[in-house]
Amino acid sequence: LLGSIRSSEVFLRMVSIVDGPFGRSLVAARNLQEGELILKESPCVRLLDRDAMDIQMCSLVLEEREVLRYEALASLLIERAGLSVTEQFCEGDTSLFEPKLMQEIEAAARQVSTEVAAVDERQLLHALLAFQSNAWRGSGYGALYTTLCMVNHSCAPNAWTLLDEHGQAQLFVKHDIPEGSEIFVSYLPAGQQQAAVDRTLRQKLLAENWGFACGCQRCLQEDLAS
Repeated sequence: LLGSIRSSEVFLRMVSIVDGPFGRSLVAARNLQEGELILKESPCVRLLDRDAMDIQMCSLVLEEREVLRYEALASLLIERAGLSVTEQFCEGDTSLFEPKLMQEIEAAARQVSTEVAAVDERQLLHALLAFQSNAWRGSGYGALYTTLCMVNHSCAPNAWTLLDEHGQAQLFVKHDIPEGSEIFVSYLPAGQQQAAVDRTLRQKLLAENWGFACGCQRCLQEDLAS
């Protein structure tokens, strides 16, 4: 159920899954101490960058047509039976995504759905948007996780993630989390976390790439201070 190496009993003694204004989230079921391992989970969908590049190269050689990245990702989702899995994930606000990114995703859904008769364009569009909105980026891949993807973003996170080369994800306590407090991570890659000290830049990156307007405590406090 949890896709975790840790037993569900141990996990559920540490964390509760609750429904909130932004969907499901994780809340500390007891006081969690800095450095504790909360979750270790395998991906339910993992798409390798090299596989997408292979599709792009083969199409260029055999069909003499350039296949864009999101067309390749759409093909991989179909091949790996990822469409049914992505249905459980929500998509970001399409009005917030970077316009060029939205155009590429919409064009990919349209193109690939004409090539694969059994696939509906709307279903494929949702799958691509859900993957864009929820996937974690590892070294050379993007992946969806049944439980880890429930963790909401904060620009002042109390937890952090570690993804290995095989897609195995671990969630650790960054600093002590009191019982009943929600667990947050930063969706921004480490380099962008360090660079995006400006609230406007952080919110721009999150909106254009994940499709949501950040209203975390740090952003609200900085907004009031300005």
